[in-house]
Amino acid sequence: VDSILDGLNWLGIHYDGKLIYQSQQKKSHLKIVDNLLDRGLAYKCFHTEEEIKRDINKKFKSEWRNKNNSDKNLPYCIRIKSPESGTIKIDDVVQGLVEVECKEIDDYVIVRTDGTPTFLLSSAVDDFSMRVTDIIRGDDHLTNSFRQKLIFDFIQFKPNYCHIPLIHNELNQKLSKRD
Repeated sequence: VDSILDGLNWLGIHYDGKLIYQSQQKKSHLKIVDNLLDRGLAYKCFHTEEEIKRDINKKFKSEWRNKNNSDKNLPYCIRIKSPESGTIKIDDVVQGLVEVECKEIDDYVIVRTDGTPTFLLSSAVDDFSMRVTDIIRGDDHLTNSFRQKLIFDFIQFKPNYCHIPLIHNELNQKLSKRD
């Protein structure tokens, strides 16, 4: 934590003194999930890992997507209900308008079977909660942005996107925020 704060200070970026740990925000993440479930924008999926692995080379399609499954007493994960048609558009500050067909985005897991939110959900809800205005990422995360944009659209949050080219070190390895 001190190293991150030192780096931000070195860059002249100051914070309000309140550190937020994603792991401590589970309640707010799951509150959004409850809302998505209530609105039919997410669903409980009761497939076993074995059933999912069987279709490993195909885009997984859950049989539970359009079923009322609230009476099931089995383990389940929660999946986002991605639109089946149309396009998802991101007006990127660097790359301009970038689009992907909805059929390319699967119904990805937002809450694991053990009840923990996934990073895609948690980071999107945290950005929303903290009123993040600009999301700046390497362009290798554009796919994640399309997935998270679905969550942002569902919760009516419209941050700016900026996907920058990757920066490499002298060994041609991509630099991460940890570097």
